[in-house]
Amino acid sequence: MYSPIAMDHFLKPRHAGTLTGPGVCSGSATNADCGDTARFTVRIAGGAVAELAFASNGCAGAIAACSATAQWLAAKPLPAALALNAAAIEGILAPWTASKRGCTQMAVTAALAALAQANPC
Repeated sequence: MYSPIAMDHFLKPRHAGTLTGPGVCSGSATNADCGDTARFTVRIAGGAVAELAFASNGCAGAIAACSATAQWLAAKPLPAALALNAAAIEGILAPWTASKRGCTQMAVTAALAALAQANPC
């Protein structure tokens, strides 16, 4: 059901965890299809994503989508990071089934919510 890349993100998630301390902004989202959740924490420095982490309570698709989103965002300048969209993440995880689109949308929504707080956070 999942591509080898999606399985790799599920089995070895990138940037899993949470950030704390000064300058950390967070954003959360829920997958309306199933109730899975995602929370992203980010720290921006020098106009770029300096650190980020995610935590997800969900299925393999949710974890893979969050991991791929985090990897896509890592070290990106803030303007480029704000261009994040679900299609970009689905392209990384392809082939990605329509039944898992809620997972990618959840990950992207949570990440963008954290980034939206990054200024002046």
